[in-house]
Amino acid sequence: MGALATSKHWRSEMTQLEKINLLSLNYVSGKLGLHKSTVSRHIKAGRLPCCRIGSRVLIREQDLIEFIEKHISVGESSGSREGVHYA
Repeated sequence: MGALATSKHWRSEMTQLEKINLLSLNYVSGKLGLHKSTVSRHIKAGRLPCCRIGSRVLIREQDLIEFIEKHISVGESSGSREGVHYA
């Protein structure tokens, strides 16, 4: 691979990395209103993918969005959130 091709490949990879938004375990647990250990159990069970870098546990924003979408069901209202229930 020539120098120009290598440079283009590197720039392409950097552009892809810029699109990835990694969230900390503390941030995710706060957003979900769950204890960190509960989020960790979801990760350990394979329900929420994560990336481990050293001792840090990071969750892609897209994986968090998909996790939330999987846990939303529409049905009869049982509270103030009419028509939406969180399993």
